[in-house]
Amino acid sequence: MNHRAAWLALIGVLLGCAWGAGHVLAASSLDRSFGTPELGLSARLRGMGGAGGALGDGGLGLLDNPVSAVLSGDDAPGALRLQASGDLARQSEDRMVPLYDTFDDYVHETAIAINDHGYGAVNFGLAYAPRPLGGFVLSLSSVEAWDPRYDYQDERRSTATTDQIVAERFITTTGALRETGFGLAHALPFGLSAGAALHVYMGTFDDRDALVPRQNGVTGYVNETRRALHGVSLALGAAWRANERLTGAVSWESGPRLSSKVTSWANDSVVVGPDVVMHEFRPPRVHMSSAYRPRNTVRTTFAADVVWCGWSQLTDIDEPSQPLLDTWDVRFGLEHRFVPSLPGRMGFRYERCPYSREADRAWFTFGMGWQVQRVAIDAGFEVGKRSSRQDPLWPRAEQAGSVGAGQDLVQDTSGRATLGLEVKL
Repeated sequence: MNHRAAWLALIGVLLGCAWGAGHVLAASSLDRSFGTPELGLSARLRGMGGAGGALGDGGLGLLDNPVSAVLSGDDAPGALRLQASGDLARQSEDRMVPLYDTFDDYVHETAIAINDHGYGAVNFGLAYAPRPLGGFVLSLSSVEAWDPRYDYQDERRSTATTDQIVAERFITTTGALRETGFGLAHALPFGLSAGAALHVYMGTFDDRDALVPRQNGVTGYVNETRRALHGVSLALGAAWRANERLTGAVSWESGPRLSSKVTSWANDSVVVGPDVVMHEFRPPRVHMSSAYRPRNTVRTTFAADVVWCGWSQLTDIDEPSQPLLDTWDVRFGLEHRFVPSLPGRMGFRYERCPYSREADRAWFTFGMGWQVQRVAIDAGFEVGKRSSRQDPLWPRAEQAGSVGAGQDLVQDTSGRATLGLEVKL
């Protein structure tokens, strides 16, 4: 495939990614305050459970480890790799409450809200080994690193036999915290490599909570908050190729310190701001990775990652009294090349929740790829599930008398497809 065809293919994927990123957005309510942390962003690693810190993923792997471009073999003088990936996802959140009969006997959990929405994202990466620098690799990335997007709607109905809608509740969070990364890495003797990266974060979050009356006598409201965030973090990484089959890597990212300009409105009246300057933080992160390639006729790669996040050092600005828990996430992936140009992949990921040990999420993933000369096309698919107990969005006093006290049972189901393109020039 010549260079013109490669560039046309890259432009096509970029246009598709931009179209996908414009869809309606949705995620879990547990992710609204900080956003969901993203790692393993390429379509290849999506299919392997996100385990790829020791595999190397060019510029898209800069969040995983600053030495990613060296591990992926992009350190040859003059080598240039361009990457793009686009996500299309479906998120379903079912919120259920305990239901009692007229004798105050528990019946079962019943759904009061079922929200099913789609969203999209687009990520880019670049790795370049300039000839004058002699062995150094420059990496660039532009990715959605923390995703707080959420869309929720439910109804409050009368307890009369007419079962009329009394009011509707709409909760929405839009925006994302986007990372622009600049990395520099170098291969050292004895199979070692080291690198550093500067991550610049920018994004605007818009939160909206609206109660819309549907009957007389109900007072509605609209509460809105806008946060314009920007800040930086530093990352250091290292890797060691023990031999042609075994690689280990470790990276550390300081907790991003973010400056936030906040404006809040209540029924179109400014109550905070405009543009009051506050500060937010994201947790520091340690990412430990390994990759093993057994001596097979057809190449197979096993990858395993462990990610620690120091959430206990943070405070949720929406719930300052809520203690946060440090998390250990685990990721496993396998890639098997049926033929040199056609790999198949599968993986598993287990993500801990900083709010509750009973709100962890498990992901099952699979994917495949196709490589023709200097162009590689990859697809990854993920399915995730989480069940948790959460405080009710409607105060129990405002719900029907047959609804019992306590927390809501919330079931989150996620599905995501990622398409990626890499071009080596």
